[in-house]
Amino acid sequence: MKRRALLAIVAQLTCIISFAQEAVYTRENNFGFGKGYFEEDALAFVIPAIRIPPSEPTQQDSLFYLEGLRIRQEDSLRFARAAQDAVWSIEVLSSFSEAVGIPLTAEYTPELWTLVSMAAQDTDHLIGAIKSRHFRQRPYIRWKEKDDGVADRERLAVTSSTPSGHSGLAATIVCLLLELYPVRAAEIIQRGDEFIDSRWILGFHYKSDCDLGRQIGCYMVNLLHSNPDFTHQLYRARKEAFMLGQLRQVKYSITANELDID
Repeated sequence: MKRRALLAIVAQLTCIISFAQEAVYTRENNFGFGKGYFEEDALAFVIPAIRIPPSEPTQQDSLFYLEGLRIRQEDSLRFARAAQDAVWSIEVLSSFSEAVGIPLTAEYTPELWTLVSMAAQDTDHLIGAIKSRHFRQRPYIRWKEKDDGVADRERLAVTSSTPSGHSGLAATIVCLLLELYPVRAAEIIQRGDEFIDSRWILGFHYKSDCDLGRQIGCYMVNLLHSNPDFTHQLYRARKEAFMLGQLRQVKYSITANELDID
């Protein structure tokens, strides 16, 4: 029984990842993200506190770039996972399903889906504001790498390497999932680290870009706790997580839409 359930989740994730790779190429519906809880310019006061990496790669950045290059050349499995992680979409949340132990989808966990889609947009607003002020050339452009077929390469070529938006998205997801599923902390953190590492492994970012994106994602979740709309939605997502956890052993196929969240 457990084997069949696991196979079903794996199959579902395969479909989700396939869809997400396609979603990279279109801005339809803002890649599934919400409008955010804050106005886009409401967090401008945070920007002066953000420490931006230098334009030139640091020694640590160079070492990690070379390690990423080695992985791409010698470790085909890790390179393949990194390429799958090259997704800019709310569907990234679904790639944490195995870490949490349940399907994370708009149908199965709608309250969590809404929470993350809105919070991730706030993180992206702040990261976008910083990118517009501080341009840093991406590693694969600096070293004139050949196109290896990874999604979104051409579009990102003219955008700033710092901070890493994908790292900010992953950090936002990790921080929110830790609040809702603390018993799965090790798995959630491991998956988040893997996703963020994929960015420097691919040569899309320097390690310092990823570290900064991670920091901003964590900062944003903390700031969001001051927003009443966020705290209300967090309550709904927490109640959803509790109810699904209680019912998962009895009726695995139940969705939160069948539950009384209010």
